[in-house]
Amino acid sequence: MGIINPSLSSARMAQLCGQLATLTKAGITPLRIFELLVNDSPRRDIRALAGRVRPRIEAGQPMAAAFRAEGKLFPMLFTGMVDLGERTGNLPHTFADLAEHYEHTAETYRLLIRQITYPLCILFAMWVAIPIAVIIISHAATGGTEGLVLVVLSLLLRQAVIPLLVVAFFAAAIMRVPLFRRWWITLVLAVWPFSRIYRRLSLARFARAMSLLQQTDIPPHHQLRAAASTLGHPRLAKPFAKAAARVKAGEDLGQAMRDVLLLDLHAHEYIAHGETAGRLQEVFESIASDQTEAARHAITCLLYPLEGALIVLLGIYIVLCNAVGG
Repeated sequence: MGIINPSLSSARMAQLCGQLATLTKAGITPLRIFELLVNDSPRRDIRALAGRVRPRIEAGQPMAAAFRAEGKLFPMLFTGMVDLGERTGNLPHTFADLAEHYEHTAETYRLLIRQITYPLCILFAMWVAIPIAVIIISHAATGGTEGLVLVVLSLLLRQAVIPLLVVAFFAAAIMRVPLFRRWWITLVLAVWPFSRIYRRLSLARFARAMSLLQQTDIPPHHQLRAAASTLGHPRLAKPFAKAAARVKAGEDLGQAMRDVLLLDLHAHEYIAHGETAGRLQEVFESIASDQTEAARHAITCLLYPLEGALIVLLGIYIVLCNAVGG
């Protein structure tokens, strides 16, 4: 136990919270909600989850306690917000806010995937598609097709299938095994400019969580710890843990966060002003938007030269293939 990371993805959390928001808004009882999820949810993992949670609800446990019994499947932010929603009788709004939060996080990952799709397509063309086309054209020119299928399949296996399986294996290990994930993030944090992009995306998650928590009566030091749990790496979360201890000791939030180097001077001043004006929710929403946009810009600045270089290399590769074929 504990070797495999059981946590749900941001997209799955957004889907689950959206379903729970709709069902609680309709006035359906918690027990009936999980019966409906067991029978009607389109996702097998959510049906299995609902099947485990339903007996706890039936035994009289609050929803937050039933979710906490799943261990690390649900983050501290989620269970804390559900607990507050139950105590205040405002679960529909709580689940709607959580759905929006996790949807923002999922959209950030989708943005990254969209940004790298084009360079990956160029690499695929250079590494797989063009070599196959050259083989087919050369066989057609010589008038012989004997063994063509075997040659193409061999090249596909060597150039595409085996590398993809290796990448998929390491990706699954990074996503599902906490130790591997931590090593990978440590490597990313050590390499510029990837470290800058990851820090900005992490800070956007933190700020969005803090914005969500401003609607609650959770003490500020607990808010900091819950939001810091979204950062995904102890190196990033440690300064916020220290700030939480200072807030618990009586320091203002803005002052306690001045030593958090992940935040720039502008963010420090913005938080201090928001705390004074009673507008911390808007401040953290603005920081989240700014950091997401900055990460988007950094990704674009990184990929544009890469795309240009790949296009040039693709052109050179095609010319060389034509010269060899000629």
